Amino acid sequence: MVRLAGIHPRQVTLECTEQQAVRDIVFLQRQVKALRKLGFGFAIDDAGAGYASFTLIAALRPTIIKIDREIVHGCAANDAKKALVEAFVSFGRRINARLIAEGIETHWELQTLRSLGVEFGQGYLLGRPAAEPSRPRSVEPPPPSRPRRPRPIAFPPA
Repeated sequence: MVRLAGIHPRQVTLECTEQQAVRDIVFLQRQVKALRKLGFGFAIDDAGAGYASFTLIAALRPTIIKIDREIVHGCAANDAKKALVEAFVSFGRRINARLIAEGIETHWELQTLRSLGVEFGQGYLLGRPAAEPSRPRSVEPPPPSRPRRPRPIAFPPA
């Protein structure tokens, strides 16, 4: 279906948002592996919150890890949150995954995340959610009734 739309699977990243615990991690690993063989990328959303544990992330080896906004919020003044971000940065480098910090709302958070090695981010500080993307895209946007998340923005080099 993706190829019929004129899109190569390498242009698509599938995002896993966990709302409940994964009961059969081996099954999920097989599904992710099969999708990767087809060329799709794979992202873990809300890493560090709920069921998106290091164990699951290690098992699935995503191409993108989205650090949960609760870890990002106030990280500039919280050593424990900084340590978690550092752990994600180290882990992401080891498995060759890109990191996206979610929910960046202050310049202090942005500066802290950049200094810790996070390369991408999204949040109100960087841009508000919009019904239409800021740049033209070849894929139709989702229906307006579905809330849109801000698109990740690459940080300029420090």
